[in-house]
Amino acid sequence: METAEPNRFAVRLPAEPTRLSVLRRRLDDFLVANRVGEADRFDLTVAVSEAAANAIEHPVAPTGPTIVVEASIDDGVVTATIRDSGQWREATEAGFRGRGLALIRAVAEVSVDRTAEGTAVTLRRRLR
Repeated sequence: METAEPNRFAVRLPAEPTRLSVLRRRLDDFLVANRVGEADRFDLTVAVSEAAANAIEHPVAPTGPTIVVEASIDDGVVTATIRDSGQWREATEAGFRGRGLALIRAVAEVSVDRTAEGTAVTLRRRLR
């Protein structure tokens, strides 16, 4: 984990689903330290964790075996960006799959940036 300032959070993790619990704990610690309320903490932790799960599961031919999660709190707005180093495959399964971005959009503004270097999901949420 790398932290340069109290209102900034950065972590690089192996792109493995088992590492999501580490991300959730560290993100929650960061949010608690910045006095983010329980409801906002819960929603943000779920949304960031879901975006990180997508970054682990969906890249095709990633150039690196890690994901990077960065977050900041400025003027009552949390911005989090989750990056991988691959291109996301298209969702093909039905049922309960493929609803991650919809879940994230339910609690935050979301943008997805796909480049040759990878995919970045950025979410923003104004704190209550």
